[in-house]
Amino acid sequence: MRMLTYLWGSLYLKRFGRDRPSDVKSIEQVFRAKEKKKEERRKKKELQKEAGPSDRKTHPVSLEKA
Repeated sequence: MRMLTYLWGSLYLKRFGRDRPSDVKSIEQVFRAKEKKKEERRKKKELQKEAGPSDRKTHPVSLEKA
């Protein structure tokens, strides 16, 4: 186990220039953060749908057909 820890530390040091991450998070914390971000995106998308169509320019190909 000690060898594995040493190997991980040396690989991390080689890759990132320090022996361990500055902010260590549990799997649960990472999962909650991702879920929160997804929910925020869903709410933003829903608000955009409620606001109606935006003033997007029409695709050039569709202009030629008209």
